[in-house]
Amino acid sequence: MKSSSNHVADSYDERGYYNCGNGYWKPEHLRTAPVSTDKYLNFNKPAFIMNLKIRPYRAGDARAIVELSSHYFPAARIDEEEIRRRISKRIVYLVAELDERVVGFIDVKVREKDVYIYGIAVQPEFKEKGIGSQLLEKVVQIAKKEGKGALVLTVKESNTRAIQFYSKRGFSLREVRAGREGEVLVLLRGVHN
Repeated sequence: MKSSSNHVADSYDERGYYNCGNGYWKPEHLRTAPVSTDKYLNFNKPAFIMNLKIRPYRAGDARAIVELSSHYFPAARIDEEEIRRRISKRIVYLVAELDERVVGFIDVKVREKDVYIYGIAVQPEFKEKGIGSQLLEKVVQIAKKEGKGALVLTVKESNTRAIQFYSKRGFSLREVRAGREGEVLVLLRGVHN
């Protein structure tokens, strides 16, 4: 075990997970994890980001959310009726709108102590433009306003792209659970990060 002044002690636990200072990650996740957080800071964002609005869901947004959900979360089988059912169970949808077009969404539930994130989806042609980050930041603002201490989500262990996205934004591994299609990682981020 070795350590340096700017790095947590390098170590593996009994499951083979590596302590990289931002939670424990399996070695295959380390290949996609960022080395430093400044890699995702982009001050030269396209001008359209200035016109992007993050706003609450409206009934007319359902079709766009269904399309994005079927693309990114096909197993969830989200349709307009399911969206109405989720809203009745106090799940909140926020949408990213650009020129009156829904280009992304995030759905969350404000719970007693935290905010649970069900998913983030962005139209493929708008990926890597900071829209997902802005949706996530809006949820952080909501969590702070509501006095919640953390954001929590689950992600399939095989979804290395999502794991990289969340780890860059301060999420760390809380636990590993068995899922229907392999292990599921529970990620956590304090809202004051």
